[in-house]
Amino acid sequence: MSTPDSKETVPQLAGESLPETASDATLSTLLWTIGSAVAICAILVIGAYLFVFRGGLAPPTHEAWGQFGDYFGGLLNPVVGMATVVLVILSINMQRMELRNSLAELKNANAATALMSFEQSLFAWLSNYRDLVQSVHAANAQGRYALTSLYEATLDFPVVYAHKTRSNVDSPIFKAQVAIYASLIDWKDEASLTNLDSLVFVARTEYSKMYENFQTELDALPRTIFRLLRWIETSPLTLEQKWHYAALVRAQLSWTELALLFYNCYSTHGEQFAAIANRFALFDNLNPGKDVLIKHIRLRPDREIAAPLKPQAFSSDLAKAAMGLAQQKAPTS
Repeated sequence: MSTPDSKETVPQLAGESLPETASDATLSTLLWTIGSAVAICAILVIGAYLFVFRGGLAPPTHEAWGQFGDYFGGLLNPVVGMATVVLVILSINMQRMELRNSLAELKNANAATALMSFEQSLFAWLSNYRDLVQSVHAANAQGRYALTSLYEATLDFPVVYAHKTRSNVDSPIFKAQVAIYASLIDWKDEASLTNLDSLVFVARTEYSKMYENFQTELDALPRTIFRLLRWIETSPLTLEQKWHYAALVRAQLSWTELALLFYNCYSTHGEQFAAIANRFALFDNLNPGKDVLIKHIRLRPDREIAAPLKPQAFSSDLAKAAMGLAQQKAPTS
């Protein structure tokens, strides 16, 4: 299976495009030119002889014909020799150009095969990841529904606030307090932001507990995505191709999967995952929605609580700039 721009990337993998070669028409013209030049020189030599010795060709004696042969060969042989040298040089150049063309075609063929093999492995890997997601069983649900149930039972903002305050979630007072804390996202004073930071810390702790409780169901998911993105990063692709395929992987992830991967970056073994998330803007599509804490980090990625995630983890433009990729400008009307 190939992506729409796979054919455009083959010359990049090969490292060079096909070299230009002389056309058959040009070669035929050169041969005719050289042959005509030799013929004209022969005519001129004989014409000069006839002009000087008006009696015609040499008389039928051995001495006279020998002198005529020395005259004819002495003038014409250098011309023929030079034409022969030119033809040999042209032949050698043609062979070199044909060899370069054959090598370039071979490289492109190998590049096309390598890219096809890469894409087959990529899509097989993604298919395996989807199977892993579908195999998750938790909270009387399966697949992505199970992941959503785990998120809502552990990381939903009211649940995190309840863990922090140990309040009764059914209490009207609790609901009012949750609404007040949720409104802190629009405040800019340090006290409000510090309160949100403390809730982020609680959410991280609850994620770690959930991961330990459901480790057999969850451990393969972040590890598979990390290895897949790491494989893309270390492949011999161009930066544009790496970004393209990493974005393709990112597009396969649901909101709940991205949210869980977001909290995974703050787990014990999440530092390396955060580095790959920063490189490929893994959370660019993570619309915070009702998750106040994710929104808090997205709006303020420079706060200490956001580390090890960086601003480029949430912005494709920043991640591309960090990779040295040129930004594509929108067409102007």
